[in-house]
Amino acid sequence: PVHPGQEDFLIELMEGVEDIPGTALAEGIEWKWESFPEYLDALEVAPNIGFFAGHTWTRRRVLGNENRAPTEAELDQMKALVEQTMQEGALGLSTGLLYVPANYAETEEVIALAEVAARYGGIYVTHMRDESTGLLDSVEESLRIGREADIPVQIQHHKAVGETQWGWSELSLEMIDSARNEGLDVTLDQYPYTASSTSSAVLLPQWALAGSRDDFAARIADPEQRAR
Repeated sequence: PVHPGQEDFLIELMEGVEDIPGTALAEGIEWKWESFPEYLDALEVAPNIGFFAGHTWTRRRVLGNENRAPTEAELDQMKALVEQTMQEGALGLSTGLLYVPANYAETEEVIALAEVAARYGGIYVTHMRDESTGLLDSVEESLRIGREADIPVQIQHHKAVGETQWGWSELSLEMIDSARNEGLDVTLDQYPYTASSTSSAVLLPQWALAGSRDDFAARIADPEQRAR
């Protein structure tokens, strides 16, 4: 959903996409939908569409881009948004824990939201928190969410990023196989090429990206914070 007052964030997020072959955006599109049914009504593509309750958008609706944990009342508000989306037909909860502001969430926050999706027979799909030096910890976090929320887990484009991590996939796959042997429904997918694609923001520490673009510009302009 496009939350009121956050249209500019979505437009910024999509900047440059029109230059990628096969992903051209419709000219004159109005980012007006505030619910998944409204979004589906706006689509001009084949009707075979599946979608998830997005953790990032749920968090942004309640906390914006703040680097903190939600209060109990705010968490309840986030859970209500996930429940609404599940009732509207979502297949489960998805997370992109590598990215801001999702990265600011503690594991317990994700578990609480995954429990809501589980009540509706949903699954938990995750772009894990770290696919490099924190790969094994991220796999363990994903498995913990599955166990504690009692929900099937799907790990997206599983890999070990960085030469120092080459070979770690043997360890991570052992962890996943062990969890499956315990009875946890966990699967993964892998793209068939030796590259990855994302934005340059992942090269920056997440704390530096809290708030707005202006906040980031101010941090970069401050010599002490720039050095940090």
